[in-house]
Amino acid sequence: TGWIHAVYTPMDAVVFGGNFLHGLDMSDQLKIYCLETRTRVQDRFRFPHFCPIMYYAGGHYLTQMKSGAICQREMETLPALIDALDAWWKVHSKESLPPSSASSKAGKRKIVVTPATAARWAAANAGAETVEDMIASLRKELDQYIQHGIPPKPLSSSSSS
Repeated sequence: TGWIHAVYTPMDAVVFGGNFLHGLDMSDQLKIYCLETRTRVQDRFRFPHFCPIMYYAGGHYLTQMKSGAICQREMETLPALIDALDAWWKVHSKESLPPSSASSKAGKRKIVVTPATAARWAAANAGAETVEDMIASLRKELDQYIQHGIPPKPLSSSSSS
């Protein structure tokens, strides 16, 4: 399935479990998200903050591709992610930026993350001037990999020769 469910129970213990995202089958995860949107699944049953996470993933993958640190399986699922980011940005680019935080009922500060703020942060963090530039760069890097293959991961400076 698109949502992998994991539970870790080494022995008598409190169980930590839940669904998580991964880069090996983003296309199915995006299909599930779209299905849940079309069928109006209640937010409490959906993957929380899915769309902002996908913008962060886009920025992450742009950085990974530029450094050659991406596997073939991830590359195969990137077209679906890029197309989704492009379509979503056509909607989210019109959103104004919310205040960086808002007060909750208890008087504590609550961080507000919208798809638009996540997209802009991810683009800036990946070295792109705009979200449009990040999406265009993702397409360009993906096209280069398709034409020329995945370069080997650069050796870290701490490795010996």
